[in-house]
Amino acid sequence: MEANITAVALAKTPLDDARKKRFNIFYTEQTGLIDIALDVKNYIKASLKNDHPQRKHILALNFSRVNL
Repeated sequence: MEANITAVALAKTPLDDARKKRFNIFYTEQTGLIDIALDVKNYIKASLKNDHPQRKHILALNFSRVNL
C-alpha cells in the first residue's frame, strides 16, 4: 500500500506541473492563446466585409476566459 501511495505522489507532481504550463499557455494575459484568438477575431471582424465566407466561420468560434 505504501508503494502505491509513493507511486501516485511521484506521478502527480509532473502532472500538476504540466497542467500549470497548459493553463499558462491558454490563459496568460495578452500573450495566452485565448487572448490572441479574441484579438484575431476582432481584427477579422474589422477587416473583412460582412459577406466574406470565412468571416462568418471565424466569428462563430467561441473562446472564453476562465474566471478565477
